[in-house]
Amino acid sequence: MSEQFTVSFWVYGNEKLLPIKTSAFFGVDSENLRSVNVHLPWSNSSIYFDCGNTGNTYDRIEKAASATEIKGSWKHWTFTKNATSGVMNIYLNGELWHSGTDKTRLIEIQNLYFGSDNNGNNVFNGKIDELSIWNTALDQQTINDWMLKPIDASHPEYANLLAYYKLDEGNGTTVNDASVNAKVTSIDGYMYWKYERGDNIIKGFSVCPNRPNIGFVQGDYNLTVNENIVTDSVMIDPNIVKEYEIVHNWGTMKNDSIAQVSVQELWNVQYQYTYNSQGVRIDSVMPMQTGSIAINELTYYNRYPAKFQLMSFVTPYGINLDLGMEGKTWVFDVSDYAPILKGRKRLTMENGGQRQEDIDIKFVYIVGTPTRDVIDINPIWRPASNSYTDIQSDRVLETRDVNLNPDGDAFKVISVITGHGQEGEFIQRHHTLNIDGGAIEYDWIVWTECSTIPIYPQGGTWLYDRAGWCPGDPTVIFQHDITGYVTAGQSHSFDYNITYATGTSNYLVNHLLVTYGEPNFELDAAVIRVLKPNTQDASQERFNPACTYPEIVIQNNGTTTITSMDISYKVIGGITETYSWSGNLEYLEMETVVLPISSPGFWLSRGNHFEVTINHVNGQQDENSNNNQYTSIFTNIDLYAEDEMLDIELKTNNTGYQSSWVLYDGNGEVYLERGNCDNNTVYNDAILLPAGCYKLRINDTGDNGLYFWHQASQGTGYFKIKDANGAALYTFNPDFGRFAEYEFGIGNFVNIDKVENPFVLSVSPNPTSGILNVKVKGHDNERVSVAIVNAFMSKILEKEFTVTHQDFNTEFDISQYPSGIYFLHFTYGSHTLIKKVIKL
Repeated sequence: MSEQFTVSFWVYGNEKLLPIKTSAFFGVDSENLRSVNVHLPWSNSSIYFDCGNTGNTYDRIEKAASATEIKGSWKHWTFTKNATSGVMNIYLNGELWHSGTDKTRLIEIQNLYFGSDNNGNNVFNGKIDELSIWNTALDQQTINDWMLKPIDASHPEYANLLAYYKLDEGNGTTVNDASVNAKVTSIDGYMYWKYERGDNIIKGFSVCPNRPNIGFVQGDYNLTVNENIVTDSVMIDPNIVKEYEIVHNWGTMKNDSIAQVSVQELWNVQYQYTYNSQGVRIDSVMPMQTGSIAINELTYYNRYPAKFQLMSFVTPYGINLDLGMEGKTWVFDVSDYAPILKGRKRLTMENGGQRQEDIDIKFVYIVGTPTRDVIDINPIWRPASNSYTDIQSDRVLETRDVNLNPDGDAFKVISVITGHGQEGEFIQRHHTLNIDGGAIEYDWIVWTECSTIPIYPQGGTWLYDRAGWCPGDPTVIFQHDITGYVTAGQSHSFDYNITYATGTSNYLVNHLLVTYGEPNFELDAAVIRVLKPNTQDASQERFNPACTYPEIVIQNNGTTTITSMDISYKVIGGITETYSWSGNLEYLEMETVVLPISSPGFWLSRGNHFEVTINHVNGQQDENSNNNQYTSIFTNIDLYAEDEMLDIELKTNNTGYQSSWVLYDGNGEVYLERGNCDNNTVYNDAILLPAGCYKLRINDTGDNGLYFWHQASQGTGYFKIKDANGAALYTFNPDFGRFAEYEFGIGNFVNIDKVENPFVLSVSPNPTSGILNVKVKGHDNERVSVAIVNAFMSKILEKEFTVTHQDFNTEFDISQYPSGIYFLHFTYGSHTLIKKVIKL
């Protein structure tokens, strides 16, 4: 392992071929992973410098280069890294050309390759000279001083020189190392030695202390000129022609492969010219043709086993993550994959090299006839990760003609796309699907809001929005019903593209074509999901446990429009409620339904299983009863005593204006709320709640909660429920992103209708420089007394007043009292509440 590194060399890029994909320099570690790499340039004309890795991730800096910087003349390039300071630099002709910081991954180099990558691909096209490799980061002055002259022992960093290849052998298949390490290296493939004429030499000069001894002679002489014609020849660079053949691996799990069978040096037939001593062309001759090669395009497709992506899910950041002893469960509907989920199959989990969780997969089969038969499912393109340049140029995901199943009644394209790389991951872009050319039928943005995902907090940058995915959440699925654009039994072209992209943008793309038969039912309603109560489904983690109204998702799976449903529901072992839904639900449409309950006693039973059933549809019996019932498992909520004062305490961070909270009653009505908060301020709201269900929600418009490690400048806040003695009953995790919810119960759940006119007490700001604002709400004509005492329990102020169910506001001025801690004593009926106040 090394903390510093430098590679320096001269190059002359090919004028005709560049820019294409090249690797001028490539190094791998002991696990054959990329440790250092220089694309000089890549096909987009950008120069990439990678150095230092951790697993499959490496430090990188990049910059777009002009044509004159990459080809047509000799250029001196130096690439340096200092992992201690985190600085990576690129120097062009001794001047700093590009730089990057926070690049601290260490460098381990086991094998080095120059002129290509470690697989012999991305060959550099041009001339290379004077290659030196160092285990220190050379500074700009040293680079300038030595770029034009050979390296010797007088170099200030000579002790850190690992290898120095002058590349002046002129012939052979090895090159010598002029450093003290003498690491001779071999040439693999074709490299041609070139000589520079004197007028083109710009480097390799040595200082000479001698001067020529010149004498001048004067006199008369006779001049005789004899012309001697000297013929010399210069070999034209050959064309390297490699012949390959396809090797079929029939009967094995291996892919077909390409094998090289011959390599030849061939020259194009062209005029050979003769020049005089002044460089003027004086003669030409056409050599005899000895053979020919027909250049044809070989259409070749790699043969792979059939591959279907059942689901796409990115695991969460593992640091500080607690998934509980039972873990978390996500549910995916894979009904569309029914044709391939038969017989023996090979199931793999891919692209997750740094997983820190155990993952189990279970298939659950539903008895009965499906809504419509899935006749066929096929990937339009093989799911794979590709760069945006390859997608836009049709090198991958090219336009394809697909023959549609003649038995199909309806067709759908499932699109699952995730963006990766700095620009691909964190920049939203338009993706398109075009059928049969012409106008684009589908144009959508691949972008996901991560601050609301259910699994939080996580140790990494979990709440930053991403292209199609979030850590610890399923990838967004887009479903395109293409029935109106295609005809069964006909061939149609499909073209996927990205409208615009730049930089390091790679996309993992999966497009599946699903063919359906005719609907199997005319009248069929289904319960698709229970959103709450449901603590089994991790996707609903933020909204459970719950004691407010149940929420379910219904769907019309028949061709008849549904206008009414009779729905019954209960906690198994408890009372049964009924609800008559009315609306207008077309074929395959879904709707979320909130189911009312007559009293909180609905939740009181011996079990924790919630069951919902559809009994009648449009006043008739449902044709398909197999999807009419759904059962979920839930966890009971926290219960607090009915006659106990609660204190809702919020401490804002440096962006207090982003924070607010709302308390809802069991009917979903706003019960109490606070907003327009100041920065770094404590707000206390004491409240006496009658029996019932409640939901407390905190919101943050900045989508970064009250604390986020990656945005430390926003400071730290907290939000909690406390009892009358100041003990915390429930504390919200401050790293909650956009919002967090907590449902709880008060008392014995006698009757939700009794929730009215609670006692509410609010004190702000805290700390204060002198003025305390007090807001009180209670029953009509209730007497409240307030006393302020100091740390020695001496009373300094006292007020008594009458409150009503309307907000009553008053204030106390303690500006004339010394800084320190004070206490507010509130007496309301038989209740006493004490609040601590800090005077600044």
